[in-house]
Amino acid sequence: KSLEELLSSTKTDFTKEEEIRVLLQSLVRDNPKIVDAAFINTKGVMQFIAPSEYRNYEGNDISDQPQVIEQIKNPRKIFSAAFKAVEGFLATDIVHPVYDTKNRLMGSISLLINPILLIRPILVDVNIPQDHELWIMQTDGTIVYDQDTEEIGRNLFTDPLYQDYQSLLTLGKKIASNPSGEGDYTFLAPNLKGKAIKTVVWDTVSLHGRQWRVLLAFSPYK
Repeated sequence: KSLEELLSSTKTDFTKEEEIRVLLQSLVRDNPKIVDAAFINTKGVMQFIAPSEYRNYEGNDISDQPQVIEQIKNPRKIFSAAFKAVEGFLATDIVHPVYDTKNRLMGSISLLINPILLIRPILVDVNIPQDHELWIMQTDGTIVYDQDTEEIGRNLFTDPLYQDYQSLLTLGKKIASNPSGEGDYTFLAPNLKGKAIKTVVWDTVSLHGRQWRVLLAFSPYK
């Protein structure tokens, strides 16, 4: 079940800690790609978290995170931009507001996702050729997944690593502006060793208004 389906069918009383904890435990148990599930109160504090190994983060005030600011200001379903989680890694967040039986806002349920843990199992099933590279970019240029893990979290438009590669920067703007397409660029070879000319094709996946550009790069030469 999706979070939306589960919350619409749940009988959870969001005024009771025990019932909230049962819901959070079921979310992480049934969705192994989720790092943790949290109940965030209306002040932006992570009040309850599952699984138990993340309980030491309970009580953390995350009201300065953009998705939490958005949720407090305008409660709605959110798929966040990538950010450095208090748990210590680049993460994305799916957030849904929750209400009591009188339709009063009680806070939100947050599902924390590590893009690496989400995407790598999918790639095993997709069977991408060894000479192809898959990377995923937000429209602001932030790289949320790359087979070269040292690139994850960098921003294509601002990070010094990319500034000497004008063809990549130019193509990056096209990628950010267009939901699908193809093009060529020069950049470092896998493992950031040497330079290589690459062809890339891309498409888009989206959730709650957030778009990810999914790119497949390969050498145009055999």
